[in-house]
Amino acid sequence: MTHADLCERAIRWLRGQRCDPVLHGIASSAEIPDAIGWGSDGSIVIECKISIGDLLRDKRKNHAEKRMGDRRLFLCPFGLVAAGYIEKHFPDHGLLSPQGRKMTVLRTAPIRQHPNHRSEVRYLRFALIHARSNLLKLGCGVDLAALCQFFGEDGISLPAEKRPFYRPDPLPELVRA
Repeated sequence: MTHADLCERAIRWLRGQRCDPVLHGIASSAEIPDAIGWGSDGSIVIECKISIGDLLRDKRKNHAEKRMGDRRLFLCPFGLVAAGYIEKHFPDHGLLSPQGRKMTVLRTAPIRQHPNHRSEVRYLRFALIHARSNLLKLGCGVDLAALCQFFGEDGISLPAEKRPFYRPDPLPELVRA
């Protein structure tokens, strides 16, 4: 199982936890989470680890006070690390492991006392700016204020020729005399 495979599983798991939005692969702050999602009870960060060395490198990072996430989890291949190890060495983390098509929570992530919400805001801001930039490159008009307010079609205006199901003329059955 590769790191990319674990990241994809993390994204799907967060969406299954009713997180929306779920973001990944955005570098904007002191921390670059493999996956982060926001739900009604706060944010969840998942760090994917494919080896013990990868996990131990995370322990050496000296930025615990800068970490995002009301809850944090490691996602590791099954059998890589025991829940007791995570509890002892990473007390503010939970542990997830894929088993076939299912994900198993081996250690529930505790609610963290001091998550860095300022970093989360910077992360979300950067994601919105990045999305706007990419949409503008596609020729879309973007009203970022409306996009933030509605997250819907009011915030993005596609040129007619780039709209899905674009037809230059209405279908005859839809035209009424």
